[in-house]
Amino acid sequence: MNGKPQLAEQESWIEPSSESSLGLERDTQPSRSPQTAGSESFAGEGIDRLSSDRTLGQWLKPLVETISESVILKDQQGCWLMANEAALRLFQLIGVEYAGKTNQQLSQDYPLAQDILRADAESDQTAWELSNTIYHRLEFLTLSGEVRSVDIKKTPLFHSDGRRQGTITVVWDSDFTNHLRVEESSRGNPGRNKDPMETIPDLMLYLKADGTILDCKNVPEQTTAMLPNFQIGLSIYEIWPRSIATEAMKYILQALETGEVQTWEYELTVQGKCYNREARIMACAEDRVVAILRDVTERKQAEAALEYVAQAVESASDAIAISDAKGNHIYHNLAFSTLFEYGSVEELKAAGGPSILYTDPEIAREIFEAIAPGQSWIGSVEQRTRSGKIVQVLLRADAIKDPTGKIIGRIGISTNLTAQKQVEAALQQSKQKLSLHLEQTPLAVVEFNLNGEIIEWNPAAETIFGYSKAEILGRGMALLFPALQGLNAGQRWQDLLHQKGGACSIFENVRKNGQRTICEWYTTPLIDRDGETIAVASLAQDITERVRAEEAMRQQSDRERLVSRTLARIRQSLNLEEILNTAVSEVRQFLDCDRVVVYQIWPDQSGSVVMESVIPPWPSMLGQSFGEEIFPPSCYERYCNGKVKAIDDLKAANSPECLIQFLQSFGVNGKMIAPLLHENRLWGLLVAHQCNGIHHWQPFEIRGFEQLSTQLAIAIQQSTLFKQLEAANEELQRIASLDGLTQVANRRAFDECLHREWRRTIREHSMMSVILCDIDFFKLYNDTYGHQAGDTCLKQVAQAIADAVKRPADLVARYGGEEFAVILPYTNAEGAMQVAQTIRNQVKALRIPHAQSPVGYVSISLGVSVTLPRPQDPVEKLIRSADRALYKAKSLGRDRAVLEKYSPSL
Repeated sequence: MNGKPQLAEQESWIEPSSESSLGLERDTQPSRSPQTAGSESFAGEGIDRLSSDRTLGQWLKPLVETISESVILKDQQGCWLMANEAALRLFQLIGVEYAGKTNQQLSQDYPLAQDILRADAESDQTAWELSNTIYHRLEFLTLSGEVRSVDIKKTPLFHSDGRRQGTITVVWDSDFTNHLRVEESSRGNPGRNKDPMETIPDLMLYLKADGTILDCKNVPEQTTAMLPNFQIGLSIYEIWPRSIATEAMKYILQALETGEVQTWEYELTVQGKCYNREARIMACAEDRVVAILRDVTERKQAEAALEYVAQAVESASDAIAISDAKGNHIYHNLAFSTLFEYGSVEELKAAGGPSILYTDPEIAREIFEAIAPGQSWIGSVEQRTRSGKIVQVLLRADAIKDPTGKIIGRIGISTNLTAQKQVEAALQQSKQKLSLHLEQTPLAVVEFNLNGEIIEWNPAAETIFGYSKAEILGRGMALLFPALQGLNAGQRWQDLLHQKGGACSIFENVRKNGQRTICEWYTTPLIDRDGETIAVASLAQDITERVRAEEAMRQQSDRERLVSRTLARIRQSLNLEEILNTAVSEVRQFLDCDRVVVYQIWPDQSGSVVMESVIPPWPSMLGQSFGEEIFPPSCYERYCNGKVKAIDDLKAANSPECLIQFLQSFGVNGKMIAPLLHENRLWGLLVAHQCNGIHHWQPFEIRGFEQLSTQLAIAIQQSTLFKQLEAANEELQRIASLDGLTQVANRRAFDECLHREWRRTIREHSMMSVILCDIDFFKLYNDTYGHQAGDTCLKQVAQAIADAVKRPADLVARYGGEEFAVILPYTNAEGAMQVAQTIRNQVKALRIPHAQSPVGYVSISLGVSVTLPRPQDPVEKLIRSADRALYKAKSLGRDRAVLEKYSPSL
């Protein structure tokens, strides 16, 4: 290798070791030796593949982030590939798109970091020339003007053929050097060589090509990446449902065949909760793969929520932009495209992202730092369009949260204030220009003197608040702002007078007619040439409808989420009782009503309440039937069209008096009925009752009720089909296990039962017996009386044997031809012989004539074998023992039972 640090051509983890911070001696060895070929340990990608594999780069970045020192990876051209947050902060490049740029390019675009970038580039050249790791100390000025000293370790990396491959740079504060040397001297510290893969939060599995788990990392106590029975040595078919395991095997084989990383997403239900998972599978040996399992449930939820928000706000007049939880720009609406001239998300991201819109980077940083932890930010900012035009916008930035309060994204709403700023400039330049804007602007323009009295009022203000100019001039601001009548009104007014620049706020104002309206105010002090405040000017916009629309959108989202949850719970079971019970409970909660029942209609057109959810103190209707005078069968036909019927007030409805009286006895004042159709007939009704007062059913309630009833009907149909399928399967199983002629168990059922009972008696350490029965001289019987008579004889003998065997656990089977077999679990020799004699006597009692038999009628010979099963003995020995006993019975003259105890030597 010519003494040059190298990276192996095979895969190896990139781990800038903390050893790099120990001392300033020259280190001619690489930071970590390459792994040997064929190793079955976990393996990653080298720096030579990092620049060409974006997916792998994203996967390795969390590993680099866990290192406390500043770490930078570059390619052979000196272009930055990856850097952790500590490095970006040190080089003053936080928020900078550094990937693919050299130090010279970065210093030209970001001159604040040019000193340290220049010094870093010089150390790159030195390391290449020496072909070894170098150390040096660097002093530079920080943004605050302070001098900072750092130590740098630079390691050049080469291919095995001597070609340049890249560099790894590790930087640490000099203040920590002594401390790190102490760490170096204490190599026995168990935390010193901690596996860096343990810092990766994802679950990692090391698998054979057949799906066997060889090793794992980062398995939490309550993992949701697999089912709870996980342990090393199992197959993926044992820790996952078969469908998921089968799909996983497909990607494992693809990874081994192609050598490429396979990405796959799947859903897994653990303890009744559904999780989304992303799996990345890569080959690390000829028959070994590494699988990295990541929880993407929250990402999926965030994508769904953000997509819904994007659709809802697409038609908004304000410019709206949305980013994900990590700050990546993912959506902007048409108003945003119109205002800032970026037609698509890709165009804005290619230009540098949302940060390029800000004329002042400090303002951009202030906004991003405010909303990152979930806070709101409202204010006026100056921004630049794609064509370079400067616009003033009122920006409202906030976090998007899920129902649990977790941040899943960010939203920024920009109102173009350019027109308002022009109005403000016109106010300062000339009274004539001010008057023109006052008359024409659609915004309410209100001016207050230093005492808070209104001295200017434009037509738009008259429209919004209802006061004419003559009525309002000279009146105090409290007329419009009743909330400012409190003790803090004076202080807020003083703050307003002395503020610098404009301020945006939202207030609930009062119109002349007493109605409440929500307005967005932009207020700024008016300053004379001497710098003294002479008045306060305000612009107001009525946003009542927008606020109501946003609230309605939020409520609609909550309702749709509730309906979706209800539908999901209804579909979770195929048991009809569970389906109906879930439906009435969930529907009652959705409608917030007093009672929900399912009324099932029987084939004879009668019916009764079969399921109910009711809250106290209202009485139960469970089991209640409606008589024909209250609910005649003709009414059923009206519900066959599938329409929902909603009645707000039962007394005001055109309903039969007897029905009104009947329902009022249960406290019903209003109701809503939805038909449940099954196979084009009316199966029943889903009924909601409002007892506590009159309920005005809203359109969204009716739509949701109709949707839920439709899904409930589908669930009922699926449950019915499932029951029919179960019954059919049971019948098929019964038919498959019977002998067609004798209607006792067939040979297949006998073998299955024998092995099953053999294992059970071994576990329970109990006795087991088998009886083999053979009809004496049956061939002569067939030759004498014919096969049809022989079949009749077999049926009679089989029934006689079955009558002699009493216990449910015993089994009678046709063993073959004229032979029958009996399995007697938990039976000793005495009991087995008693059963055998009973069988013999039952057959003799039939008195079936048999001229070719010495006794003149059909008889039977029996071989009995009894044993205490042992794990090391095969069950076939028991059968051979019974067969030997049967042979003895025949050789001794037939028509008898012979016992032979099980012998291990058989």
